[in-house]
Amino acid sequence: YGQEGDTRDPVRTFDFLGSLRWKGLAVHIRHSERTEEDFLTFGTLQQNSSSELQRQTSIGASFEHQLHRKVHLGLSAGVLFDRWRGISTTIPEGTELSPGMPFPRTQRIGPLLDSFQISLAATVRITPVPSNELIIGTSYDHLNVTDVVYLTNQSPLTGQFTPNIGEYRGELSFNDPHQRNIGSLFVQDRQRIGRWLQLTGGLRLDYYDDVGLAVSPRAAVVATTPIKSSFKLIYGKAFRAPSFLESYDKNNPVDFGNPALRPEDIHTIEVSASQDHRYFYVSANYYHNITLNIIDYAPPRADPQNPYNAPTFANSDDTTSTDGIEVDLSVKPLQRATHQLFLRGTLSHLIRAVDAPMPSLFGSFQVNYKVWKLMFDLNGVVRQGFARLPEQPTYVILNAHVTFDVTARIKLQLLAKNLLNDQYRTLTLPLGTSGVPNRGFTFQGGLILRL
Repeated sequence: YGQEGDTRDPVRTFDFLGSLRWKGLAVHIRHSERTEEDFLTFGTLQQNSSSELQRQTSIGASFEHQLHRKVHLGLSAGVLFDRWRGISTTIPEGTELSPGMPFPRTQRIGPLLDSFQISLAATVRITPVPSNELIIGTSYDHLNVTDVVYLTNQSPLTGQFTPNIGEYRGELSFNDPHQRNIGSLFVQDRQRIGRWLQLTGGLRLDYYDDVGLAVSPRAAVVATTPIKSSFKLIYGKAFRAPSFLESYDKNNPVDFGNPALRPEDIHTIEVSASQDHRYFYVSANYYHNITLNIIDYAPPRADPQNPYNAPTFANSDDTTSTDGIEVDLSVKPLQRATHQLFLRGTLSHLIRAVDAPMPSLFGSFQVNYKVWKLMFDLNGVVRQGFARLPEQPTYVILNAHVTFDVTARIKLQLLAKNLLNDQYRTLTLPLGTSGVPNRGFTFQGGLILRL
């Protein structure tokens, strides 16, 4: 809304991962929290007025057992709990949405989503002969969004502002609780022919009780040589089922859901060659993607639950194809016990990227040097300007990482990001032409203690 001002951008994270293992049984517990405040949310500069919490807790168990010298069994089960809660300023007080009519109070809105997922899986690996491996697997997943709440300080019924943030569910919310059950079955066979040729073929079936059946085949031919050369020809088909937000969003000025969405499909063919050596590694890869049923924005659909006349989601009738080349080069000129030097560079080029939401040319680089107990790492990325962000020229982001081994169990580290303090923007959704500004120079210190 044309306003400028100072803002903070604090981020707080907490992560815990624990594992217990006994023979073939393993139990894993993971908890992760991430809290962000202020900065730029919903297209509005935030000043001590926004926060977002993402929290996940998962408990899983796996069991590996050799049923026979040629048959191996793997079982796994897990549950994941997820919460997403955010509140942000959308319209600041005093903003003139119409000339001479200032907005009476600051409007604050946000989502609250609670969900959980249950997963069960079983895999059998059979090796009837040393040159052949057959894998058969099945899985079941239950996804359940248990609570969907629209948070706001302005009543959607009366339009009146309230002193505190209110919670609105059901017809007044931006979505509803939903469930999804997924059953999967796959089979893959890998056959080695002689010493230098390997063939792989597989088929996966996924049934979603809300979007139907998806069939995903794959095949690969890999040839190697005595001098560690490798040549690959790979084909695969994959899909992405529509999210609950894409299918059921409502009362949202940004988008409107469509429960009739079909999964997106992508067919990929890759041809690659690589050469490994004691002092270097080089690889080149060409890929051709064909994407069908892309989920994108379409003209608004008249519906009582679309009062803002927001664009709806729909499957595009267009078929999109993309060609690209990737090159990766690593060099190890020094490999001594006292000091080591490692260099790496990658380059990616999209051959057809007229209106792609990414640069047609981008790359990365890394220089890593180890001496005594010190490790110095300088790395970065280079991204070319592209049409979707006309005001963003080509830029370089440079980062550094330094560690010092105090003892075998204690390590100090220092990380610095965006050393050049470059101002650059990246795309966000819905896709616009201005982009979102990223952080400038930041640094972080750390202590690693191994118990």
